[in-house]
Amino acid sequence: MIEFENPQLPAVFREAVTIVQSEEEEEQRNIAMTFCTEFLQSPSIETILTKSELRAQLMEWTQDKNPIIRRLSLRGLGSVVLQPEKVQSLRAQLPAIMDVFCDRDGWRVMGAMHQAGDIINLLDGEGLGSISQDMAVSLRPFIDDERGSVRSAAILLLGNMVSSVKDPEKPSVQQEMIHCLLPLLLHLEDQDESVTLRCKLTLFRCAVFLRWAHLKMLFRSMAWDGSSQLLKCAWKCLVDAEQPEPHPQIPVPGLRVPGKLTDNNQTFCSPVHW
Repeated sequence: MIEFENPQLPAVFREAVTIVQSEEEEEQRNIAMTFCTEFLQSPSIETILTKSELRAQLMEWTQDKNPIIRRLSLRGLGSVVLQPEKVQSLRAQLPAIMDVFCDRDGWRVMGAMHQAGDIINLLDGEGLGSISQDMAVSLRPFIDDERGSVRSAAILLLGNMVSSVKDPEKPSVQQEMIHCLLPLLLHLEDQDESVTLRCKLTLFRCAVFLRWAHLKMLFRSMAWDGSSQLLKCAWKCLVDAEQPEPHPQIPVPGLRVPGKLTDNNQTFCSPVHW
């Protein structure tokens, strides 16, 4: 981005904004919007709009009918020029974007998923906050979508989302990710190569998030093994992760039960499983 100050930039910026707001050809609007986001870092822009006005304009453009305008406006909101407000501004876009997941138009659904992925990247590790669980729930049905391109986009977004989850949200997201494991495992043998590749990446991210053991073994299997062998390896990791740790035998002083192992007048009782 342009970070230096130049007295001519405000005039160019005004012209670019005018074109974006007009009904010009979409190609011209896209070019003008690219210049708008390029100029955001320049101190000269503050002579035209305050940060709050600039943020309001970018928020308005996130609702534009043109998907390129929408994506570029999100990039603008993610600019460091809007720190620290950018986290709140970006997260505020997600509910409306996730509503589009239910649209029947596959292109609109994929566009919304790409927008959500852009927001995750622009948040620079800040995470999605409490909406992470809702996103996991919303994406789960799309893992089995009949449209390969939608499956692929949903699986990629799911992996990006789980990699961004912060500690406060982990307990609520964990159960949802466990529910996603079976369809992810099944799609390791998907006929669409982009789906299988993204499925491997997302499955590995889930394994890291869920703290599976044998991550090195899982990675090697993903890199070298065929789908059938990988499925066996992933299933073994899942089974090992679900094995409960053995409960320690708890000494109960003063309690004598015939037939039980005792030591120093203490009886060791196995825990009761309900």
